[in-house]
Amino acid sequence: MDHPSGFILLQAGRYEEAIRSLQESIPKMPARAALYGWLGDAYLLRGNSKVARQCYREGCFIDPLDIDWRHIEDPDLKQLKQDILFVYDFDAELALEWLPSHARIEGLFELKTVRVNDGLKEMVDEYVAMEKEWSKKKSPRLAAKLFARGIVLCENSENLNFIKKIDLIQVRRVMKQASPDLFEEFLEKIIKRKA
Repeated sequence: MDHPSGFILLQAGRYEEAIRSLQESIPKMPARAALYGWLGDAYLLRGNSKVARQCYREGCFIDPLDIDWRHIEDPDLKQLKQDILFVYDFDAELALEWLPSHARIEGLFELKTVRVNDGLKEMVDEYVAMEKEWSKKKSPRLAAKLFARGIVLCENSENLNFIKKIDLIQVRRVMKQASPDLFEEFLEKIIKRKA
């Protein structure tokens, strides 16, 4: 894997320059999750853990397998990665696919707000396509991606009024089929927040 200059600046401890360089790289390679992971590290090492977690969340949402977990600086995310391994029978890749959902439910990742003009329609289209594929082939990795996107859709339900092709009842059904135990944890968190 070719490392961008932002990664080298990060390793050299030049966090401000690393942040600028990595932010410039993201529009050129928006689907490269590793950039968000390194950007998260740069923000964390600079002392801004809130923005760091937002970067890690974005990277995990794109592809948690692409993040450079050997160098990640967030001790809570590293610990969560270790803790959930046993849940997924020590399948490290599958555990990483499920990590964004666990991180959101445990409060490590904040709500991901997506508005209609900020890509919500595209997210719905992606979700619908994934759900259709999952109905044909119940892949565990695809289930993890559906669950994570289901969380985002459920938490953005008020913005879905303008998008008619998504049914949140069906989204929740799929989430429950994908992981009944994690779905129960998700419901408990929602109930606590509303109480």
